[in-house]
Amino acid sequence: GWVASDEIASGFQELQDHIDELQSQLEEYQIQGRIIRPSLQNSLCEELNDGGMQGSQEPASEDCSHLNMSIEAEIIIEQLKDQLHQDIYNLQQELENTVCHYEKQLEETKANYEVGQENLQEKYCQERQVLEEQIGCLQIQISELQGQLASLRQANSQQNVEGSSLQICMDEKASLIECLKIDHERELQARLKEAEENFSHEKEELIQSKAWLEERMRTLAQAIQEEKIELENGFHEKLQRLMEKHAVEMEQLQQELLREHQRELQEQKLKM
Repeated sequence: GWVASDEIASGFQELQDHIDELQSQLEEYQIQGRIIRPSLQNSLCEELNDGGMQGSQEPASEDCSHLNMSIEAEIIIEQLKDQLHQDIYNLQQELENTVCHYEKQLEETKANYEVGQENLQEKYCQERQVLEEQIGCLQIQISELQGQLASLRQANSQQNVEGSSLQICMDEKASLIECLKIDHERELQARLKEAEENFSHEKEELIQSKAWLEERMRTLAQAIQEEKIELENGFHEKLQRLMEKHAVEMEQLQQELLREHQRELQEQKLKM
């Protein structure tokens, strides 16, 4: 998740650098436009003055009109640039909030995972300790019974009939104790196995939850990158269209002024 966040931040830095580059290009374009317009206006005015003073006010007014249109185009470019900055800022804020939310959720999941793992481990150890203590108690009881059996055998070794009956009774009792021991051990082993399986299952669920969050962060980073590219491409297209429109308007202005100049020269020739 943190790697994806670093990649997104790097992407935004690249976009910001590109915006700065576009800003520099735009400033150069504006400077060139300011140089071209006065020089064009001066050259055209000189041509008009060479041809006479009549009708000079009307082309000048028309020149100002077209220059105003070019200035409006530059204003629109500035507005587009400002809008791009605002869109990027909003997008970055949304990204930061979303990343913060998922990082917080990821931290909570990791904390819950660690706590859950500790609790499961502690529970497992406690249950195992209890089972081992119970098995130890059974083994002690069996040892005591076996000791009692040996004492009885030794005390009644001379009484064959009674000894035989007592032997049978003690053997049956020992057999019963052994069966109980086996059954109890099986039960304890089953409980221990179940506890281990539950621990493994819960651990797997926590791991899957963590993996889901990391995948969600990668998906979010990809979506932000695509939106950034789309936004940048849209700005390039709008800027290119405005620059082309501006160039066409400048060309039209030059052609109209030249035609007006030729018309005035023609009228002067006719008057002469």
